[in-house]
Amino acid sequence: MHVLLMRCCCRRDVIKTHMQVNAAGAIGGGVAAQAAAFWATGRVMVAAGGPGALFVGLLPRLAQQVPSSTVCWWAVEQSRVLLRI
Repeated sequence: MHVLLMRCCCRRDVIKTHMQVNAAGAIGGGVAAQAAAFWATGRVMVAAGGPGALFVGLLPRLAQQVPSSTVCWWAVEQSRVLLRI
């Protein structure tokens, strides 16, 4: 299970949000205590909801990020064209 968590470390934002919403973790603890609480929360999430628990909220995030990035890069490219860079 630990290897699965390591492979899904890109979903650390989901674990962080879960900790914030559920008031879990080592609030006010040192770095080591916070890291231990982070990994413990990830293990609990995977145990309760399977690996898919680390991907909750992915579609809404993509629905916001993809159009936003598209507009940003379009603006950059149009600026380059206008400035003839």
